[in-house]
Amino acid sequence: MTEEASEHPDHPEIIDQPATPRGRTFLWGGLVLGVLLVVLLYTHGFGLFSGRAPPEPAPLVEHRGERLFVPENSALRARLTVARVEETPVSGRLLLPAVVESDPARTAALLSPLAGRVVELPVVAEVWPAAGMIANWLTVTGTR
Repeated sequence: MTEEASEHPDHPEIIDQPATPRGRTFLWGGLVLGVLLVVLLYTHGFGLFSGRAPPEPAPLVEHRGERLFVPENSALRARLTVARVEETPVSGRLLLPAVVESDPARTAALLSPLAGRVVELPVVAEVWPAAGMIANWLTVTGTR
């Protein structure tokens, strides 16, 4: 484009020049390269530059029926250690300072219709009473 003097010095006259073959080539080449660059960036190079796809990693654990199996090339196998089982005695009881309190919601009052003395109490603390179970034996001291 060239500018020529016009009547107004502040507003020069603009004359369009025809495009040259070199200019057209530059324009279309730039557009094609720009579109190609955008396509390459969005598609990660059509997968041409990634080489071979990496092998799919082995599962950490496989289920074989009722058993669990750790494959040889599993990432979990490197973190596992195998040791021989040793038998050690363990006490089932812990001696701790405590206070035993009854739960009123789960406590039943056992009252006898007769006056007497408890001779035997076959229910112990670890056994839960069932329906029909004998809770105590009474000796009746007298009759009415």
